[in-house]
Amino acid sequence: MLSLGQVTAILAFTGAAIASPTPEADGATFSLHPIPGSASTKHGLDQLIEVRRRAGVEVHPRLVEAAENAGRRLRRARLASRSTGRKVTGASWGWSEDKYDTEYLYPVQIGGKNGKTFRASIGTAASDFWCHSSAQPKKQNVGYTYYEINPAHQKVGSNYSIGYNGAEADSYGNVYVEDVTIGGITTKQAFGAASGLSQAFLSDTDLDCLVGLGNSSYNSIVPEYENNFFDNIMKQLAKPVFAYAEKKGGSVFDFGFFDPNQYTGRVAWVNNAPEAGWPAYAFYGEGFSLFDPNAKVTPRKMNIHLDASTTLTYTDPDIVTAWYKSIPGSKYDDDQQMHSVPCNSKPGGFTIVIAGQKFFTPGSQLISIPLDDQGKMCLGGLQNIGGGVDFSLFGTTWQKGKYVMHDFANPHAVRLGFAMQPGASH
Repeated sequence: MLSLGQVTAILAFTGAAIASPTPEADGATFSLHPIPGSASTKHGLDQLIEVRRRAGVEVHPRLVEAAENAGRRLRRARLASRSTGRKVTGASWGWSEDKYDTEYLYPVQIGGKNGKTFRASIGTAASDFWCHSSAQPKKQNVGYTYYEINPAHQKVGSNYSIGYNGAEADSYGNVYVEDVTIGGITTKQAFGAASGLSQAFLSDTDLDCLVGLGNSSYNSIVPEYENNFFDNIMKQLAKPVFAYAEKKGGSVFDFGFFDPNQYTGRVAWVNNAPEAGWPAYAFYGEGFSLFDPNAKVTPRKMNIHLDASTTLTYTDPDIVTAWYKSIPGSKYDDDQQMHSVPCNSKPGGFTIVIAGQKFFTPGSQLISIPLDDQGKMCLGGLQNIGGGVDFSLFGTTWQKGKYVMHDFANPHAVRLGFAMQPGASH
């Protein structure tokens, strides 16, 4: 039987997972799809911990324990789904081995024609690019594809260290420069080759690399930051733009163009409004409503960060509290600061106003992974970061059904565009 790593390599090189770049008059365009069946074992509770640590919020040991238990359940579910013999068909969308739309992994080739293909998570709230490497202890690389250290390609004097709780370095090592290919586009790319990883990353047994497309000036490479992959390929593209669409069971990144088949109706354009010290793309929402999509909007200036690789959605505590109060059987754990709901709940939705336009998210989309073996209680897909954090972070539970566009025509005034996908709930 082929290992997932072998399947990954075969699919990536045969084009089953990605589309080749399309040359245009003044540049290329391409669409990048997840490796079929590659949903990561990282899930919402893991990311709840990471988000809180990143924001400097204390994480209770019971939440860590709950995340470990949920991870074991998710891995068992994935193994069970493999045993059913279901196959991947078609090449347009990635197919997940779990039904909860957790993290998707994309093929990234490092080292040119003779290099390796890695399984990478692509996010928009970070700008770091790092991978497992041979500089780590051997036991940390069991089951992973890792970068073979090439001393001739080291960027001498540069290193990186990423920590999410202020004291612990979750990933650290030296910096190397190699040919990196994503979606058929190749560029010289600086990235971190891990010499050590925390258990938080080692528990994600399918993830070889992280690729961040956020603000390059906030990545973790010192003494000087390095450009992210998009910044490096921008001049090769037909237009300095990228977008993504997350759907039930799959997702796609579009580079160099906005795909008119991925959205319908008017695009709501806003200015990118990043916060100092945060690499995430961000904007200001104008108000919200709960439950019915036609409910009266409460005006409010909402500072909203975006991340394509975060599962849950985090917003203001009063919004979160009001939403859960409407759901019979919902619970709140004081120690874990976490809301849960019966998995068979049928909650109302959540609307955000962007540039005068309403964007509705159905309540069914805001129910995440089961928290027990019986599948009775599920993690709520709408949470609050806690600790007095004053911004929202919108992940997959909100972004599904929307097409999210990034326009760098003016690199000093980046614009973000939002539109509904065809067939999505309005």
